[in-house]
Amino acid sequence: MQEAKMSCRGAWYLPAGRMEPGETIEEGCVREVLEETGLQVQPVSLVMVEAGGGRWLRFTFSCRVTGGELKSTERADKESLQAGWFDLKSYSVTLNMRAFDVIPLIDCTQKWLMDKDRLQYLPALLPYKFYIVRIVCVSKDGGVTRVLLNENKGLPVVQVSPAGKIRHHCCEVVRNILKEKKAEPKIVGVVGVDHTGGDRDGVCITLALLLEMSVPHASWYQVVEEDMKMKVERLVSRAIALDIYFD
Repeated sequence: MQEAKMSCRGAWYLPAGRMEPGETIEEGCVREVLEETGLQVQPVSLVMVEAGGGRWLRFTFSCRVTGGELKSTERADKESLQAGWFDLKSYSVTLNMRAFDVIPLIDCTQKWLMDKDRLQYLPALLPYKFYIVRIVCVSKDGGVTRVLLNENKGLPVVQVSPAGKIRHHCCEVVRNILKEKKAEPKIVGVVGVDHTGGDRDGVCITLALLLEMSVPHASWYQVVEEDMKMKVERLVSRAIALDIYFD
């Protein structure tokens, strides 16, 4: 869509914007696309999550057009001047882009669409008051698959502060549970997003981590059931996890 606001008027960008108070993530997506392109859409799946520490999150959806009419210059308003469809091979060269940060989002969505085994995932409607990260840390050692548990025998969770960094928070939580300062868990991707909007506008991001070292004295749950073991191993092999980008 072509921007209408004076700071970038005439430049092109993906439909995007801030959520309004009380909205779910999907509702915000549908509203922004309608306002800026004139099209009614149905979100099909999340394909990427971007995190600016504890300050902001940006969710990228793949959507299906269900109605509406593509906005023309005759219908220009404060939201946008017009909208259009463009060739994936040339849009970044032929268009005056507002910013190029959307190129990885488009590339990621194209990769997701081309994956014949892709999973469709939408946010779960579960309420949280704060910005929470739930950690699924997996260790694979000698053919044994384990999941890290906290002192309460549950998955580790951490509240992310506005000045915090998700990567730092997650690594610190894992190191503290393991009592191993040299542990370097690798963040694989997002495997869950929970949010309801309304008066409980917090969000929970579930991240998959892979730890490529053995810490025998830690609290591990050994995955024995073959079906569950296969799901956990797919999760940390990125067969399930969505991309996440950090600032």
